Amino acid sequence: MRTRTVWECHSCGSADVQVTRSPRLTEAWQWLKYGGRWRSEEGICRACGAPVSPGMQFGLSGSLPWWRTVVKVPAAVVGVLHRRRRVTPTPIAYLVPALAATVVGLVAQWVWGWSWWLFPLVVVAGLWLLYLSTGFRHPGRSRPLSRELLDVVAPGGRLRRQQEEEEQEFRTAPFPLYGLPLSWPGLRYTAGRSQSWSAGEPVRLELELGHGDPQDGTRLNVAVTDRPSDPYEVRQAAEELWESAQEDGPRWFRAVGDRPDPVWAQVTIPVDGEPQVFGYLSEGSCWVARAELLAYTIVVKGRVWPVESVELVRVERLEPYLAGRRQLDEAHRSASS
Repeated sequence: MRTRTVWECHSCGSADVQVTRSPRLTEAWQWLKYGGRWRSEEGICRACGAPVSPGMQFGLSGSLPWWRTVVKVPAAVVGVLHRRRRVTPTPIAYLVPALAATVVGLVAQWVWGWSWWLFPLVVVAGLWLLYLSTGFRHPGRSRPLSRELLDVVAPGGRLRRQQEEEEQEFRTAPFPLYGLPLSWPGLRYTAGRSQSWSAGEPVRLELELGHGDPQDGTRLNVAVTDRPSDPYEVRQAAEELWESAQEDGPRWFRAVGDRPDPVWAQVTIPVDGEPQVFGYLSEGSCWVARAELLAYTIVVKGRVWPVESVELVRVERLEPYLAGRRQLDEAHRSASS
């Protein structure tokens, strides 16, 4: 599939961008060290002088060549293992051992007459298989490898399987989930789940419940994370708030990362009938509140929702939230069709 790169200034929205490329040796060195795309392009907006990064790439229609159709499933299986790898090598991780193996191969050819090219070939193939094997073991509560491979082989049932897995994740949550009292009559739904990890750190799991209509913007989401927050997560919560308050579509992210760390106020929200002090930050019609309880963190995010009206209780029955998610998914499928 052919693609094209869209350039647009994040500061003023102008498409008049002067694009420059790094020297070829610099590009090659950056690619060896970090991998990724070979081309290294930068832009300067001619209208306001701000630096511009490459925008999204859009696929252009066209039929796939026959060989890509034949290898589609095997390539997708390898792609699953690539995504699951615990170690992601860069090109230099292959180049240095391959050069060393080439030297050994040349010596072996001179002494014993062996083919020198077998040495770097075996080393590179062995390293690739070694890195690929780390995809069989993945940290934390990630999806089983068998499920991901099944999605590739039988994609027709992928959405149903993912919905079942998400429901099971919420049902077996290792921490309590919080939402609005049963007296609140509106729509409830599961709003998402996420997990992250880093070397030497436990997996961070977050489950989120939603209240209200996600289409008209009047909503309240309550997320619970299974460990206390760190400064990075606090900053991330502020940036997500600023982003959600933007009203300029694809340029919501402009200048968000350049804003200084905010000063969080305090607000009291009842939790299971007991007043609990939350850190509070607002932007326009949006706000976020955070509090640490025991070994987990509660994050409440509201949009066009008065914070003083919020009362949280422990969720004992998940079925209204699971039914609400099915209702939203069905409505989305009907609208798409």
